[in-house]
Amino acid sequence: MQRLTYDYQDKQIEFLLGGDMMVNATEMAAVYGKRVVDFTRREETKKFIEALSKRAIGEFKGADFSPLIAGFGNLSPDKVVKGANGTPILITIPGNEGGTWMHRWLAIDFAMWLDLDFKIWVMEKIDYLMINFSNKQRELISRKKELLKAKELMLEEQKDNPIVIKLNDINEELKGVANKMAKSTKDQYSIWSNLDR
Repeated sequence: MQRLTYDYQDKQIEFLLGGDMMVNATEMAAVYGKRVVDFTRREETKKFIEALSKRAIGEFKGADFSPLIAGFGNLSPDKVVKGANGTPILITIPGNEGGTWMHRWLAIDFAMWLDLDFKIWVMEKIDYLMINFSNKQRELISRKKELLKAKELMLEEQKDNPIVIKLNDINEELKGVANKMAKSTKDQYSIWSNLDR
């Protein structure tokens, strides 16, 4: 998950990229001295959130923003609204360190409620970030394919070389170690999460 902060009228607004995008609505509201809850209680907004929750939202299905809420334990269902594919639409983290985060689509609607020029600014930032994120992802995927193909060709040419055979064995063992480490970290996180309850 990547956190990016931009200034608007001397106020900082945070954007999170994690497979999709969330925007800090609490910071957005602060620009205009308004409260997020006044927006989310509107009948139109409730209907919009409900409609979004029935859809598989965004290009990146099931975006993971768990690092955002990890330090706050299990939030009640009324604090996290998700789309049909699990992509968060609205996350409300209680307390002084908390805040409200909105999926980019809801954030645009919220920005319009706050101010038309602000909506345009938010859309510009979202477009810029999503396009750059997508382009970088495509470049990385393309480069990875090129490297894997080059590696495959080299290994095929040298398949009987004892050094290549040993390197393949080492690579397989490294994969096994990495998988065990990932499982151990996940198990440890699960233990710590359960202790907080």
